[in-house]
Amino acid sequence: MFAAGVFEFASGVIHPAITLARLIRYFGIGYLAIRYGQRCDSVLKGHKLEATVIIIYLSCSAIWVSVILHPKPEQSA
Repeated sequence: MFAAGVFEFASGVIHPAITLARLIRYFGIGYLAIRYGQRCDSVLKGHKLEATVIIIYLSCSAIWVSVILHPKPEQSA
């Protein structure tokens, strides 16, 4: 939501996108929790640094792609 405000996206575009992304994320997390359960928890606890670095890298990559695909229009004087 913060990034949508920064990049000045229209609310009619961003709300459905956020809803879809959250649906995918929460259903995905639920599926993984049912499928792998406690095994996943122990693996993540054993690899905290690696998981954190991967999440940060993927987040930065997504922001970079967003900026490339949707450049801010130049302001006229």
